[in-house]
Amino acid sequence: MVDYPSYFPQISGDVLSRVNLLRFIREFCRIHEVGECYVMEFGVLNGDSLVEIIRQLRGFVTNVVGFDSFKGLPDLTDQDTASLDLLPAFNKGQFSGQSSAEVGRHISMSTQFPEENILLIDGYYSDTLRQYGLARLPKKFPILVHIDFDLYSSTCDVLNFITDVVQDGTFLLMDDFWCYRGSPKHGQHRAILEWEQDNGRVGLTPYSNYRGFGRAFIAYLK
Repeated sequence: MVDYPSYFPQISGDVLSRVNLLRFIREFCRIHEVGECYVMEFGVLNGDSLVEIIRQLRGFVTNVVGFDSFKGLPDLTDQDTASLDLLPAFNKGQFSGQSSAEVGRHISMSTQFPEENILLIDGYYSDTLRQYGLARLPKKFPILVHIDFDLYSSTCDVLNFITDVVQDGTFLLMDDFWCYRGSPKHGQHRAILEWEQDNGRVGLTPYSNYRGFGRAFIAYLK
């Protein structure tokens, strides 16, 4: 049996961690006088990344909106299954966790963030994003969109949804950008290249890599 080295000891060292990236974003908020803002997360799982975000952006973020099926991954599309030879780790139901109510309580108790300011939307993106009107989003600046899942199809759904949401200076954090051996033909990498080319409103400036697989961008209006 091969004893593979682990990259986890380096997450807070040689590799930029997500927490340290959030500290850069906090400084961005301060210098640009962003004021009160909100965060959107797609792929909430058990809420730990939202806990990180709230702790690091406390004083700026007043609301969080999270989308997740809370039942794990959906059925994989043909585009998703075509990439499994590069990363054969995904199947329906994987990454299921606690209920949205339990996750909301965990986030609030871990951060002392008001539970009424935590909105978690249950369901698969292909269903919920069509039903969720943009008018329901907070009337504040969207400082951060965190996309934390691996599938091409789901990333397309999310990017199409946020096209009319993001503004100049909104950060996009793609947690799984470099999955599938970094190929631009698969996963988040493919979806974001296609979206930036095809949508007429939003462009992206690369900001930094983080955690080995993640990529951060800053949005601008074309």
